[in-house]
Amino acid sequence: MSDRESAVAGAPLPRPPTVLLVEGSAVLRERLARLLAEVPGLAVAEAGSAAEAVAWLKRQGADAVVVDVDLAGAADPGVLQLVRRAAPRALVIAIGAEDSRELVEFCRGAGADHFFRTHTESRQIGEALRALLARSGS
Repeated sequence: MSDRESAVAGAPLPRPPTVLLVEGSAVLRERLARLLAEVPGLAVAEAGSAAEAVAWLKRQGADAVVVDVDLAGAADPGVLQLVRRAAPRALVIAIGAEDSRELVEFCRGAGADHFFRTHTESRQIGEALRALLARSGS
């Protein structure tokens, strides 16, 4: 039975895995959203602030969250923890311009599963999300 036939028969269509991109810079958010959209089978949502992200996660949920730790207030211990609480089973990927050992450890301690440098490792974000899709069978 095709997805269309399932919908017609009243069965809900499967929801594609969703990643929420949390980035304060509209230019960088647009660039990263384009990169994430290249991952087949992935739905991409965007938030411009931590508060917007947490509200979105509480309403919609997500399979993965990409959080810019350079976002105003993101280095506050609460942001990654709030994201983790709002989406406890989601893959949380922290991104930032710098990758000092202290920052990476801080992010992991605050709930991030991975940390990537924004400008030099952005392709690895897509690879991590592809791995998520492979594990989920999508």
